Amino acid sequence: MASLGVLRESDDFELSLALQNNSALQRALQEGGKTDETRQSLIVLACRTIQSCLGPGVKLDPDPSLANTNWSQSCWLTPKCIVYPRSAKDVSRTIKILGLLHTPFSVRCGGLSPTPEHSSIADGVLIDLRELGGIEISADGRIASVGPGARWSDVFEALDPHGLTVVGPRLPNVGIGGFILGGGLSFFSGEYGLAADKVENFEIVLSDGLIVDANSAEHPDLFWALKGGGSNFGIVTRFDLSTVPIRDIWYSMSTYAITEVPEVLLAFEQWQLRSADPKSAIFLRMGLDSCTITLVYSSPAKRPPCFNVFYDIDVMEYLILPTNGTVVSLTTALAELFPHNPARHDHRAASRKNDLGLYSAVEAYWVWRKETLALRDSTRADATFMIQHVPKTLIEKGIEDGSNPLGLTAVPQQWWAIVVDWDSAKDDNLVRESLRDITKRWTDLAKEQGTHLDFEFMNNASGDQNPLRSYGETNLQRLRDISMKYDKAQVFQLLQKGGFLLSRA
Repeated sequence: MASLGVLRESDDFELSLALQNNSALQRALQEGGKTDETRQSLIVLACRTIQSCLGPGVKLDPDPSLANTNWSQSCWLTPKCIVYPRSAKDVSRTIKILGLLHTPFSVRCGGLSPTPEHSSIADGVLIDLRELGGIEISADGRIASVGPGARWSDVFEALDPHGLTVVGPRLPNVGIGGFILGGGLSFFSGEYGLAADKVENFEIVLSDGLIVDANSAEHPDLFWALKGGGSNFGIVTRFDLSTVPIRDIWYSMSTYAITEVPEVLLAFEQWQLRSADPKSAIFLRMGLDSCTITLVYSSPAKRPPCFNVFYDIDVMEYLILPTNGTVVSLTTALAELFPHNPARHDHRAASRKNDLGLYSAVEAYWVWRKETLALRDSTRADATFMIQHVPKTLIEKGIEDGSNPLGLTAVPQQWWAIVVDWDSAKDDNLVRESLRDITKRWTDLAKEQGTHLDFEFMNNASGDQNPLRSYGETNLQRLRDISMKYDKAQVFQLLQKGGFLLSRA
């Protein structure tokens, strides 16, 4: 077919006018990408046109080393080009061109999603937001304005001299955008709610290229939707986060033998049911050979009494001795203890009420361990089972801060997650099928015991799960209505390849 050339931009550039003057492009769009040749030509045209607008911020036919920075090797795909916008205006130009040329794309912040095409793409355009990494603290210290390309460790370090932090992740190598737009569970969520609940304002680029602020006063419906609604509405180019007055904290990390799991789980259940202290948090990770617990108290302390049930359990090894430190020192230590090593990864989510005591959690653990031991024997996969406490105060803070779309039942609960790492692509189907089977058995067990909650935490969900559906039909329909209002052409549903999309919910 005839060459489509390049659409060039001036300060008063209008893509629609360029389209009218490009007959080859008109024919290609009328064909609707019916042939592979047409589709490829439109993708190449989009890449070259974006490059003409952004210059060196676009890499055509990129080296795989640029594309393959995602956490999971299963997401290592090579796009036709990578766009590195340096401003919201760059994002606006990019998304207008992609919409006009019907070009598939994915958006990458940290690249931590283990689902192929959620932050990677083959034969399309990858928008990598790493250059939007600015961090600014307001004069009064109340707001931290953070770009989606920043890293949480940098955010924590910027706030440390002010005696402040934000509600961020437990492991600092998580991306900004995916964490917040999926909800965001933190060591400080019992006291302050989810990370999404502490956003004061989103600067977002819509599908028509318009750059808007979404907050409680401007576009409040979009503001609500972004607090857990994922990547369905636009590309967020700045998060204005409320800071919290936390710097100095107490923490420890201990490893326990597998034989201690029943006692550890009993202590965990007692802490959940008896501790009313929202300053306390626990990061519980159970492996096939040991169990690791991180205890965190959001103020300096000696031996916080809320953790008394853990102090008499035999410790196999202290990875971090009980100490008073800072948010920065804790997250630095955790980043060193849990590095993101190259491998194939996936995770999966489930939820339950935490009112049955010891029996349910122990039984679920042994179900998980039997299945994952067999999986390790056949694939060498390494698995971790996490139980995440969600106190009622977390849900109440979300309501107090203007609510969010998650539709959480206002009861104390647990969000369970499995994380699996493996090496070979030939084992992908076997590993993922095993995860689905374990999750189904957990769900069936919880239903039998009357503790099942129909909620899937987006940050822990696997690609074939449906966290948006678990928000409830009322909230799901509201999200769809907001999507249609702000994305009339449904660019983010039809052209965006990754993310938990409303079009698939």
